Amino acid sequence: MSTRRLFLQGAALGGVALGSASIFGAVQANAAMPTDRINRNLAGLGYTNNVTGFQSDHRLVADGKAGPVTQSTLAAMVGLVQYKAGATMDSSWGDATTTAVKAYQKANGLTVDGKAGPNTMAKMGLTRVVGLGTSAIGGSIKRTEVIQRAAYWPNIGLGYSRSSYYRDLDNSKTYRQDCSGQVSNAFHATQSYSTRSLDQISAVISKSSLLPGDILNSYDYHTVVFCGWANSARTAYFSFEESGSKGAIGREVTSYPFFGLGSNWKARRYNKIVWG
Repeated sequence: MSTRRLFLQGAALGGVALGSASIFGAVQANAAMPTDRINRNLAGLGYTNNVTGFQSDHRLVADGKAGPVTQSTLAAMVGLVQYKAGATMDSSWGDATTTAVKAYQKANGLTVDGKAGPNTMAKMGLTRVVGLGTSAIGGSIKRTEVIQRAAYWPNIGLGYSRSSYYRDLDNSKTYRQDCSGQVSNAFHATQSYSTRSLDQISAVISKSSLLPGDILNSYDYHTVVFCGWANSARTAYFSFEESGSKGAIGREVTSYPFFGLGSNWKARRYNKIVWG
């Protein structure tokens, strides 16, 4: 039996059943993070040669394979560290990020090793082991928890539906299985909003202000959770979304704002999102 099927039956969620398998089977999108970049990102976060450790800390299927869901989550965590350290936020751990992290560590009385391990992330106010999160329905929510909640449906391969509803990670509420339902789920919102009504709980921000856990929304078309830039030019980014053709996925959007489609896309920030 596959790791994913075991997960679907609840083995990775403490025995919580996930429901009928008939709603699963979405095709995973490809993500394009090169292997060397994955390894550098993991090492920078203190997970050298330990994909499963990173996956376990974020309640992902711990199969040791850095697929699209793991890549988007990894991009988000590296991006948040880069933002806090004052490095260019490109979700790629390189010499400049190491230097910025070392400077942050020195300024804050931490061991200066250039890696964002548990102590450094704690000082940055970032949750390293996300668990099941601490937010209440409609309450304030940390960026790391938004990413974790956004990863849940892609993690289990949930299909797309405009009429069906499915539960969230901690079984506190159900949300509609479409793009705006996925975003509502990520925010732990009080209801399943639509692309037309997400403006009721979020505000427009600039492209330069985007952080992991924010969204890109096109009125009456589509919406995705932003996980981090895929390059320093900020022309591509990693995301989580419910796709009408692919179901719930993590992937790299290769041209901003969304594969070059439309001009009415807006970067938006949930009104109750907080750091951490």
